[in-house]
Amino acid sequence: MLSLTLKHPEHNIRVIYGTSGHKDIYSCLQVLKDYAYRVHLVEAKHHRMKKISEISEVAEQIKMELAEGEEGKLFEDVKNEGNVASTIDYALEQSKRSEKPEVVVILGSFYLMGEARQHLGYKDELDPVY
Repeated sequence: MLSLTLKHPEHNIRVIYGTSGHKDIYSCLQVLKDYAYRVHLVEAKHHRMKKISEISEVAEQIKMELAEGEEGKLFEDVKNEGNVASTIDYALEQSKRSEKPEVVVILGSFYLMGEARQHLGYKDELDPVY
């Protein structure tokens, strides 16, 4: 995240984040808190993904730790139960409407990346066994 903010110092960083079950959500969100302008939480459609309710619970904890007046600005409300496609669409639309230029970054699990890439129209080669 630091390299991204250094490369684009004039941009806000808007993050779409979802993670698999074994990750330390609190530590990950703490890092995002320090660099992101807005964070959108998602849950990809895979059984190893952390549930959106668990990620949101940790985000609420971090909101309570933020300075007064800052708590409502970092984490966006969860859209469509954390649906990846609708959250990407929403985040991109919000980014286009922003007064300051933004970079939208999708972070987290490989399971999230696959779903996001498919929604964005990337044609990845798939393993023929699956």
